Amino acid sequence: MDKGRIIFLNGVTSAGKTSIVEALQKRDDIFFYVVANDLFQEMIGDKY
Repeated sequence: MDKGRIIFLNGVTSAGKTSIVEALQKRDDIFFYVVANDLFQEMIGDKY
């Protein structure tokens, strides 16, 4: 397996983060897996 890449998108509301992610996911030459910060926070639970 090849090494992966991590891309952090940060910006204010309506800055276009989701649009960038959707455009990247439409590409056929590379795979992007998206973990949204709010979903990540839910996965780790209230303890942390």
